[in-house]
Amino acid sequence: SKPSKPSAPSSRSVPASKPSSGGSRPGGPIDEPTSAPEPTMEPTAEGPTMEPQPTMEPEPTIEPEPTFEPTIEGSIGPTNEDTGEGPGLVCGGLTEEQRTIALTESLSLVTPVDDLLDPDLPVGMAYEYIVFGDPAQLCPDDEPELTQRFILATLYYSTDGDNWVSCYQDDDNCSVGSSWLTGDESECTWAGVTCGDVTGGVSEIVLVDNNLVGTIPSEISSLANLDILVLENNILSGTLPQEFNSGLNRLLLNNNILTGTVPSTMSRRLISLDLTGNRLTGPLTELIESVPRMKRLELGGNRFTGTIPPSLADLVSMTIARFEGNFLEGSMPSEVCEAREGNEEWRILSVECADVQCDCCTPDCEEDGPTREPTTDPPTSPDGPTVEPDLSVDPTSEPTETAAPTTLETIVPTTESTAESQPTAEPVVAPTPLDRPTSDSREDQIFLQLSAITDPATLDDPATPQGRAYQWIVNDD
Repeated sequence: SKPSKPSAPSSRSVPASKPSSGGSRPGGPIDEPTSAPEPTMEPTAEGPTMEPQPTMEPEPTIEPEPTFEPTIEGSIGPTNEDTGEGPGLVCGGLTEEQRTIALTESLSLVTPVDDLLDPDLPVGMAYEYIVFGDPAQLCPDDEPELTQRFILATLYYSTDGDNWVSCYQDDDNCSVGSSWLTGDESECTWAGVTCGDVTGGVSEIVLVDNNLVGTIPSEISSLANLDILVLENNILSGTLPQEFNSGLNRLLLNNNILTGTVPSTMSRRLISLDLTGNRLTGPLTELIESVPRMKRLELGGNRFTGTIPPSLADLVSMTIARFEGNFLEGSMPSEVCEAREGNEEWRILSVECADVQCDCCTPDCEEDGPTREPTTDPPTSPDGPTVEPDLSVDPTSEPTETAAPTTLETIVPTTESTAESQPTAEPVVAPTPLDRPTSDSREDQIFLQLSAITDPATLDDPATPQGRAYQWIVNDD
């Protein structure tokens, strides 16, 4: 019966492979290989016949299975585990095409894809730079660097960055940081850009007097860590973005040519807002009610209309509120005057005395004091109000030149200004609309002027250079 057993397993796949391996052994009758499978059929029957198991080492030749598996792993490995060292692969195993697709998906969270792919738009130019031109060659997972570098590049192209006064792309003479869009340095080193130590996100953008010509891109609202945005004394036009990030607390855009209304969706954390010397329009109520923490509100030299709302009294941290040079009317609400009297820190409250009656403003509104003729209607011509940036002036010139005339005429008549500069001259004796100011009112007026170019907190601090300069101007000059 034993010779009949080999015929049965000869039809099974596993034993069939074993005789083939045993057949390769040199010499020996054919019975031996045919009897060799018997141990596999009856391993407990004949112990000694298990000795061929050393000869069954051909089982390692059943290693076709291991040799099959590696071929599959090898075909997947470069895609999943490559670190970018392999030929043609970047960003942990992506092809250039895969990287482009992934970058586009990431940036589409900030800007619509159609705009990204339009090379004539600033966002399209920024996209081209990030994907193809940026020496940093960021990857889709490089955050927050990818998003904020893209937004800063968008700001650069939106404001004609190649024609900035300094620190434009490849500017070798940039002395306050590295030039924008130059080399593979971090965007946190670009001139005027500051990043937080913890998050690494952009926290400040300060570009003053640098010939920024164009618009403020809406993408700037996606800078989640931005605390301070200062773009004063440039030639920015268009409207304000409909919203800024919720953490923004200082926004200084004075002396540009911005138009339209101020959105009521401003950051509720704003404590300082300076929009002096633009062409902004509309009532003030929604703006004032949207900034409950405001300390410094400077809106002079625009085209705002309507009345000053009683809700101004709710801004309990207020120190400076300036509204002169607009087309406001009516009188200062009594609630505001009461709030100011109860707030020792509220140093300045100014209006156009020809149009707004105010019994609690500084400087005081007197009956015959204003020098500007009352205005019944705002101008409808595109030339705008008398106070706006003079675009013929070099943007690197003194920042307050454009807004100073109206402020000065509103607060101190021209004849009195002459008397101030020449105290012994005869104009002091001649009758003037206002008596020569006392030392206190003179100090307040000087403080009002200087606060247009310096943070009032530094003026009040004698430990700062600005504070010492202020004290010298008031007391010693």
